[in-house]
Amino acid sequence: MAAVFVTDLSTPMGIAVWALYLVPVVLSYLTWHPSSPMAVAAAATVLTLIGYFLSPIGADPGFSWINRSIAIATAWALAVFGFQFIRNKLAVREQEWIQSLCNGIDAGLNEPPDIVRDCSDRHDEVPSRSE
Repeated sequence: MAAVFVTDLSTPMGIAVWALYLVPVVLSYLTWHPSSPMAVAAAATVLTLIGYFLSPIGADPGFSWINRSIAIATAWALAVFGFQFIRNKLAVREQEWIQSLCNGIDAGLNEPPDIVRDCSDRHDEVPSRSE
């Protein structure tokens, strides 16, 4: 984001360099922390606003303000989507872990403990070794 910020400061208003701030927001989807897209969007928002005030005049400042407002709204929309995406990714990973645990326990025990009984609530029946 630092490279985008330096580029933003060196280009005149009206050139949509701020759109490059959206790339790190989307790349934060690759992490396992749901708050990552929010943090990146917050940083992008701050840098977009600083870029507005420090960029050389090129286009109408009112037009540039509207343009950057759209950029900020887009960054936050992507951040909310990313937050949900990562939470769902974590939920799927947790369910896969529980499923593998249940399958491993189901395959190795004759008399299942409570956790297997919980797993069997999700399955029709816990198979035993004698079957």
